[in-house]
Amino acid sequence: MSPNVERVKKTIQRLPPGEVIELFTWFEEYRPSVASIQSAGDTGAFLLKRLLDRGLISEITTPMTDEEDDEFEAIEIGGEPLSQMILRERR
Repeated sequence: MSPNVERVKKTIQRLPPGEVIELFTWFEEYRPSVASIQSAGDTGAFLLKRLLDRGLISEITTPMTDEEDDEFEAIEIGGEPLSQMILRERR
């Protein structure tokens, strides 16, 4: 088991009973079923489907092919580069 999981388990063991119940209720609500993960193909696809189902994204697009990527042209915009703006604002 990963160290992260072990830390979470130890943290849960230290919680008061009411908070443990609240946490397990939340886990049950958000726990993916094995069938839904397998039908989604991989975790990334599963997460995208959950976001779509909850209305957080409007569509799932397919990745660009190599040909489409080669044809892609960036849009030129004027003004200060965003990276420079961030550096200036942080000073």
